[in-house]
Amino acid sequence: MAAGFVDETYTPKHFQAILADDGAGATDRSAHRQLYKAAVLCNGATFDAATAGLPVQEREINGDATDGAILRFVELMAHASAIRREANHQIFQIPFNSKNKWMLTMYAEDKPSVGEKRPQSLIFVKGAPDILLPTCTSYWSAITNDVQPFDPSARSKIIAIQEKWSRDGERVILVCMCHYAPYAPVVSNEFGGEIGRSGIETLTIIGLLGLMDPPRPESALAVAECRRAGTRFFMVTGDFGLTAAAISRQIGIITSHGEPDSFVDVTRRIKQLPNDPLPTCRVIDNRIQSSLVLEGKDLLRLTEAHWDVPTRYEEVVFTRTTPEQKLSIVTAFQQRDNVVAVTGDGVNDAPALKAADVGIAIVSGSDVAIEASDLVLMGSFDSIIGGIRLGRLVFQNLQSSSRTFFLLVVGPKSGPYSSMSTSASHFPLPRSS
Repeated sequence: MAAGFVDETYTPKHFQAILADDGAGATDRSAHRQLYKAAVLCNGATFDAATAGLPVQEREINGDATDGAILRFVELMAHASAIRREANHQIFQIPFNSKNKWMLTMYAEDKPSVGEKRPQSLIFVKGAPDILLPTCTSYWSAITNDVQPFDPSARSKIIAIQEKWSRDGERVILVCMCHYAPYAPVVSNEFGGEIGRSGIETLTIIGLLGLMDPPRPESALAVAECRRAGTRFFMVTGDFGLTAAAISRQIGIITSHGEPDSFVDVTRRIKQLPNDPLPTCRVIDNRIQSSLVLEGKDLLRLTEAHWDVPTRYEEVVFTRTTPEQKLSIVTAFQQRDNVVAVTGDGVNDAPALKAADVGIAIVSGSDVAIEASDLVLMGSFDSIIGGIRLGRLVFQNLQSSSRTFFLLVVGPKSGPYSSMSTSASHFPLPRSS
């Protein structure tokens, strides 16, 4: 994991050394300590008490995988439990969800100053940079250790860091803070709505965290074998586009050497419909032999007829998608005579898993995903290869059995025809069991 600021980036060892140099009492005086503090307090994961005595990397974690990775990181830097003990009472939290793409925690801070009626609260927010940056007005400088205006120059720097890390396959998380005095009482129904709107209006950027989650080795094998079997293999994710594209290249979902097509290329081909939609493309078996990356916001601009173009691509990555959009993607391919299988493990995957011709849940996934699926993948991801192979073998055997039965009923001519049909179709002979 990497840590960065608008004006500086660090490796984990460098960041740890700086925290040590700051000293235990520097929690609120440096940008580095602010980032460390926010990473601990804006976090829904906890260490399992039963494994507290083990090394950090071996401890069990309760909570989201991303929060768990951040918790391990900050615990390795220093003791996260100390920060949590010293923190004021947490009065509110908005968990991360696929629509907002951010998490918020709120802590009681100061009593009202003279002349003020409402106490200030300290808010931490972490989430997708492209979602949160429009609401940021200032940033913590790692060089001067104070708050600076978030001007165009600072914006360009932080976007450059995000793009660099994303192209390396890292998931980038922006960490922010603000002070806010709510109007609505904490116990009221209006409180949550007020914080969700006003609590993120004028954020101060603390820094960035980059998480590297290397794909499992068997993933690339599964993609390659599925391709050999004539199956297209797509990625549908909520991740940032550059991150998703980088991971897709690592496992072979995207194989083109240049930049993949985007929504601009799709719209250009849409304008050519219905006469000759693909004059500039290499097309084999009615499929566009190219790669395409589409964001969730792009899907909102596609009409039903326009889906004819993206569904013909050989390689597609859908990014920043919502559960509803995942369902729409499945439906669009099915309506164009494609048999669709979906793998997933989260609650957000359930609608797509349910709608797919074959829904495949991961055994470690949520109960909702498992309930919505047709199959549960008990082993590693490359077990899908064996499932496809066995499924096709059963189907071929059934076809062979049906043909043999039909030809035997015909009479004397069944011998030659049976031999020719089996040879021409390359079907295995029927099995006895």
